[in-house]
Amino acid sequence: MRQNPGMSEQWFAVVAPGGEAAAARELADLSGVGGIEASAGGVAFEGDLAAGLRANLWLRCATRLLLRLGDFRARDWDAMRRGVARLAWKDLLPADARVSVVVSQRGCRLYHTGGIAERVGSGLREACGEALAIVRAAEATQTVHVRGERDRWTLSLDASGERLDRRGWRLERSAAAVRETLAALVVALCEWDPAQAFVDGFCGAGTFAIEAAQTALRVAPGSGRSFACEGWLRADVARGASLRREAEALRRAAAPAEIVAADRSSRALAIASRNAVRAGVAAAIRFESSEFARLVPPAPRGLLVLDPPYGHRQGDRGSARAGYAQLARALLPRWSGWRVGVLAPDPGVLAGFPGHRFAHHVLPHGGLRVHLLALELC
Repeated sequence: MRQNPGMSEQWFAVVAPGGEAAAARELADLSGVGGIEASAGGVAFEGDLAAGLRANLWLRCATRLLLRLGDFRARDWDAMRRGVARLAWKDLLPADARVSVVVSQRGCRLYHTGGIAERVGSGLREACGEALAIVRAAEATQTVHVRGERDRWTLSLDASGERLDRRGWRLERSAAAVRETLAALVVALCEWDPAQAFVDGFCGAGTFAIEAAQTALRVAPGSGRSFACEGWLRADVARGASLRREAEALRRAAAPAEIVAADRSSRALAIASRNAVRAGVAAAIRFESSEFARLVPPAPRGLLVLDPPYGHRQGDRGSARAGYAQLARALLPRWSGWRVGVLAPDPGVLAGFPGHRFAHHVLPHGGLRVHLLALELC
């Protein structure tokens, strides 16, 4: 049995494959965070409960944040129940908490997820009292994550609640809209400097431009929502309020460079504009009705993000290839000096793009994989 002594807790930020290094860099910028270690699927780190709330407030690329309660070995049902009951749930979960249990395992003697969840529930009630209820995810106020690897089980408490991409502002979506965390990850992987301009050539719901604007304005992405960890028994309400005031005090009054969201669809621009208002960054973004081929760069240098709608068509590879070829031809000489990030479902359509390629990432997008090509135009 291993538990975390003292006030230094063990955390794990869950990140989409390909985003671990970017999330690690975000964590390195936060005070009170140490022991940062990236691995497949996320980033482990150390810090107190305030550090966990700070991470929830500021992480742009992570999907959710977990507090590691401990781990143990179990090859039978009784060992599973006892192992769960020995962990420090009573310090965190209210006696009447409504808890859902999420189970995953690989290579374990105990493999029936329903049976595992049932024993975990028994252990939780033994630790916290019979008033604790095991419920479905939609009815839960807290979530316990159980991960088994060759009979070794790690138990974690979800510190985020809703996924961290649920920023609270994107109430309207356009076709094939990207999640906020993916948009933030694309901006980070393209190594955008907020002191330079940003342009989204096919803005859709405005997600890329809004994430860029929040980055430039130093808006904490989680500032408009609450987190599951704020309902824990050891949560410090006054400290939480202080961290939110601290985040608000860091906000800039204006972006240091121009941010443009362009689209030929008036409907998409209207959606993007309303989303930007809800995100509190509408004044930092210029919305422009334009075909990409006619779009004029607002500065000599910056980052151009291209997520064209024809890239999402299924079974129409010829049309996608032609569309991307047209995009590639439109880049030079107009966008010379700019950094470009292009998203595509098929790396083959990116072959004709000009410039120096400095990164190629494969990222998850709506159950599929999307390729991000980052290049510098000479």
